[in-house]
Amino acid sequence: MNLNSDEHILHHSTDVLVVENDKLIQKQIEIYLKEYDIDFKLLQSSPEAIKLLKQATFNLILLDIDATEYNAFDLTKKLRTVLEIDIPVEATTYSQIH
Repeated sequence: MNLNSDEHILHHSTDVLVVENDKLIQKQIEIYLKEYDIDFKLLQSSPEAIKLLKQATFNLILLDIDATEYNAFDLTKKLRTVLEIDIPVEATTYSQIH
């Protein structure tokens, strides 16, 4: 997918689920997704995500790699095995360079 083009592949009412507890990172992801006119739902915790994913579907999930309740790897495993959800998952991380 060419993110520099005006087109985007995702076209459903809510395309991306973002699970991130850091407010600064949330804001950066929000700015980026809005720039490309991508609909998204922002949650702060893995348990919230699990609850929502039992009721709704998304085209992509962005997970904080260091989430406190479940890290991205553990949550992805739970989504695949317990909830049988086969949505693409991307682990996100933030590194500050001084």
